Amino acid sequence: MGDFVVAFLAIFVAELPDKTMLATLALAVRWRRPLAVWLGVSVSYCAHMLLAVLAGSLVASLPERDRKSTRLN
Repeated sequence: MGDFVVAFLAIFVAELPDKTMLATLALAVRWRRPLAVWLGVSVSYCAHMLLAVLAGSLVASLPERDRKSTRLN
């Protein structure tokens, strides 16, 4: 579980200032409730990251294919 948390936090911190920040700024200015907008964006981003980490975990748990058996003659 420790690796999961470290990976999640590293990706969360690295990706947060991306385009999401511009959308957050635009929404906060429009609705004039910056804390509510920021909390909504943060919760949705956490859900997005959780799905990405779970999908990556599922892909990583797939068995490796034997390269010789998939080779065309």
